Amino acid sequence: MEVREPMWIEDSGRFVDLPSEEVEIVDRADVLVVGGGTAGVPAAVAAGRREADVVLVESNPFLGGTATAGKVHIYCYGVGGGLQAEIERKTLRLQERFEIKSHGLHPECKKLVLQEMIRQAKVRTYLKTLAIGVIMEGNVVKGVIIENMSGRKAIMADVIVDATGDGDIASMAGAEFKVGREGDGFTQPYSLPPVRLEERGLRYVNFDAGWLDHSDIRDISRALLEGRAHLWRDKEYEEADRYVEIAPMLGVRESRWIVGDYALTLMDQIENRRFPDVIARCRSNYDNHAVDYENESDLAQIWVSILGLWGKEIGCDVPYRCLLPRGIENLIVACRAISADHDAQMALRMQKTMEVIGEAAGIAAALSAKQGIPPRQLDPKKIQVILVQSGVLEPIVLDEAQYMSQPVSPKPPLDELIGRLSEEDNSETIWQITRYGDKAVPKLLELLSSDDGELRFSAALALGIMKRPEAAAELRRALTEEHGELTAHRAVPRRIAAAILLGMIGDKEAVPDLLKILREPDIDPHSATFLIKALGRIGDPSCLEPIKEYVRSELPDKPVKLSGGVVESSMRWSVDIAAGRVMMKLGDPMGRELIERHLDDPRSFVRRYAQKVLEMEMRGEMS
Repeated sequence: MEVREPMWIEDSGRFVDLPSEEVEIVDRADVLVVGGGTAGVPAAVAAGRREADVVLVESNPFLGGTATAGKVHIYCYGVGGGLQAEIERKTLRLQERFEIKSHGLHPECKKLVLQEMIRQAKVRTYLKTLAIGVIMEGNVVKGVIIENMSGRKAIMADVIVDATGDGDIASMAGAEFKVGREGDGFTQPYSLPPVRLEERGLRYVNFDAGWLDHSDIRDISRALLEGRAHLWRDKEYEEADRYVEIAPMLGVRESRWIVGDYALTLMDQIENRRFPDVIARCRSNYDNHAVDYENESDLAQIWVSILGLWGKEIGCDVPYRCLLPRGIENLIVACRAISADHDAQMALRMQKTMEVIGEAAGIAAALSAKQGIPPRQLDPKKIQVILVQSGVLEPIVLDEAQYMSQPVSPKPPLDELIGRLSEEDNSETIWQITRYGDKAVPKLLELLSSDDGELRFSAALALGIMKRPEAAAELRRALTEEHGELTAHRAVPRRIAAAILLGMIGDKEAVPDLLKILREPDIDPHSATFLIKALGRIGDPSCLEPIKEYVRSELPDKPVKLSGGVVESSMRWSVDIAAGRVMMKLGDPMGRELIERHLDDPRSFVRRYAQKVLEMEMRGEMS
């Protein structure tokens, strides 16, 4: 067998060789759950109730994760049922007996409920214990190396459930994973919420405290210290700022996510897709906390920046395959690290959904251990039967043919949608029209000659989203006209929406007008970055000197406020790296110099992105 421990690669170039040692096997189990948080406790309880011999390992001195140590104790969206509903019901009942007031579920009551459920399920629990390595036999996980005050030990198990939140066990086992946005690798901002006492009881005050590189031990400490420092006041605290507690654990919304047998996508959620191996449902708005949508994916920019659909509820099935790391056996992932792209994480990470995923993982682990087969070979129908009994899934899922044949996101007739384009709030209508693809093009082209300017622009948006060059003329018109912001939440001004789509289309005729906007003295950094990226996509050499002129100027570096309004952050790095990439693409060495300025940024995630872009340029990947 082979022991694998995480390797941290530091730029200091200093390493220490650790001598090999014998490690005592302190426990053996059918199922080992690593992580006693949101998904881990339901996983352990579900496995224990299936009469599996279960061990649970948790790094905190108590259970509950985000809802207890993270102090986010109010459910937001998600789809519950089963053990999730039982946990919620028991916690509320205990709060009544204690006569404790709280918004949502009181963290201390939830700790007690989870602890009692674990005890009743006969789960052996190791608290204040870290998992620091895995024991492998080829690509099969056989056990985990743990460490606590008693020293370094081993726990062997037939099936391991990774409920660490960050996919630590999967990563140590060699599973492929990704982190953050495809472009710059940025993850969602973290939080470290304080708690205050209001008339209605305890309430956490959630705000985004900044960004975090979860793989950098120094950055983790920085995030904890800065997160608390945001609450320091040099003057008298106001009534709303008098806190009784600050969360002891970072509220990490996103870190690594595994590459599994299936990766859930934002389009799956928008289309409300069904899967034959469904084990849970996710539901939320597109809860992306980014303040720089210019660096998000094309689909995110269309959905939020152009159409303003940030608040629209979306959701879909979560297939069992998302829990299975590709190429690794005997391991089930049950946390926010399940297989999905960055965009899909927004609706997946909700606590209700994670608790249900944990229950499904525990059932799967117990069944696999009993049958003596890897989780990948387990028939998902056997999990579904139990989840139907538990109240998580509807009975119809057991009839695959009927379940998969039911329409879940029907399209209104195209003519009806075209008729609704003249309505003031037509963002969803525009999106629905784009789902018709080429079939919608003739009707949209007709609207481009309408006397109604609003109708022409809406038709151009739909065509632009489909990357049709016929939209370019009307979109260019929007660059030169005064328009207010789009009606929906978080949408950009119309001319910036037009600029985004003109960049996606690659319209060279738009370059002069795009540069004219970039030269405006009061252009904000977000709009500037949208414009620079659009110009980079078009790739016309005439944009080079104006972009250089822009970044040489005394740019106003007004910090932007993160969600919650407590923390501000400079976005100059975003403008510089976007401009530098365009310059390098067009062969100007100033681009490299511009990006090199950010190699010493105090923020790890900025340094890493700058280094990534420079390495891409050296490999000739700047097209």
